[in-house]
Amino acid sequence: MEKSIRGGFILKARSIAESEIAHAPPHIREVWDWLIRRANYKEAKVCGRTIKRGQCLCTYRDILDGLSWKVGYRTERYTKAQCEITMKFLRRGSMITTTRTTRGMIVTVCNYDHYQNPESYESHNESHNESHDSPQPQDTVYKNGKKNKNVKEKRYISIFGFWNLRKITQHKKLTEKIKRKIQSALKDYTEEEILGAVDNYSMVTKEAGTKYYWPENQRWTLVEFLQRGLERFLPSADPLKSFLKSGTSQTVQKLICKECGQSFDDNPEKKCSFCGAKWKP
Repeated sequence: MEKSIRGGFILKARSIAESEIAHAPPHIREVWDWLIRRANYKEAKVCGRTIKRGQCLCTYRDILDGLSWKVGYRTERYTKAQCEITMKFLRRGSMITTTRTTRGMIVTVCNYDHYQNPESYESHNESHNESHDSPQPQDTVYKNGKKNKNVKEKRYISIFGFWNLRKITQHKKLTEKIKRKIQSALKDYTEEEILGAVDNYSMVTKEAGTKYYWPENQRWTLVEFLQRGLERFLPSADPLKSFLKSGTSQTVQKLICKECGQSFDDNPEKKCSFCGAKWKP
């Protein structure tokens, strides 16, 4: 008799192939699967808190480390920006809810009991016959022989999503023109450098006229920023110093997030760069 498999199992409906997440970027699908695997199958005590069935206690760092992969001897991870965008996507789709705590966040997988209950599914015979008549989930995801979006596509989505997250100017759609501009920028700079430049530009525009020398009503689009402002706002250019008004302190204060316990640089939104929580004095 074969040994039992440790760790139990999860159920995953074939109907997920018809849902929005089936065609979402890879990092969104991976985070979603990770949360389902991580969710408690029964109530348990974690760090002194009661975590119910269908819930898990985690931080953004747990998610990023849990989904890391190896390229030779190098460890690769998704970015914090991609993680933030993913959680926003899942909350908007009513797939999860989140509650901040001093140890991280409690993530509740919506409808966990329904989807993890074998009685919610058709009988074995019906589902077996259906599996021969209808395509497998992989056939839907890889329709017409297309593979997962490549590394470049991930970077386009990461930079585009991070720009919208900073609420400088909002773009509804990742157009081909925006992709071409991002691709051009990636020839000269890394993804991290571009994200850093976007973050710097966001901080300068939000305190334009008061703390920084910048026209209060001038807000570039992402395309305009990549064309005209990227080099000026790169972290290496130290824009928070070069645009700083005379007589204004340039010291960046470190804040401690009470939700995840991480130290982060002060910013206009007083928002933790690790878990996204609003800083409270």
